[in-house]
Amino acid sequence: MHKRFDASAKDLFAFDALAWAHFAGLEGERAELLNADFSSVLAEADRFVKVAHPDYLLHFEIQNQYEPKMGLRMLRYNVLGRYQQDLPVVSVLLLLRPEADGEAMSGVVTYGEEYGTDMGLAFRYRVLRVWRMEAEALLTGALATL
Repeated sequence: MHKRFDASAKDLFAFDALAWAHFAGLEGERAELLNADFSSVLAEADRFVKVAHPDYLLHFEIQNQYEPKMGLRMLRYNVLGRYQQDLPVVSVLLLLRPEADGEAMSGVVTYGEEYGTDMGLAFRYRVLRVWRMEAEALLTGALATL
């Protein structure tokens, strides 16, 4: 359901999109209004687990191959889980083999500072590399994680 001022705001942005960047104190020479309807975006995370005491969501992604945009995927699932369940989300990336590792599997996503403003985003997630784990810890752990 649309809110009371949505249509008017959309018209004002369509009239002069670049003016809104300048209004926010940002620079730019041109601006193009984009479709902001995300209703067709599908996002399915590997697993979300609701943990109690303390209450939070545990988000797990399991990868066996390298993916350059993995950090952004982790961020997307984290934010969607937080929005849907209204609980803090801890995201963990489990890499199954060395071929899945690389620069994009850093555990950190940052962007925004390059625009010379105080705006930006820093998101951190845990990265577990199975081949670096102690065998004994794996063998003596729970059956499900073995």
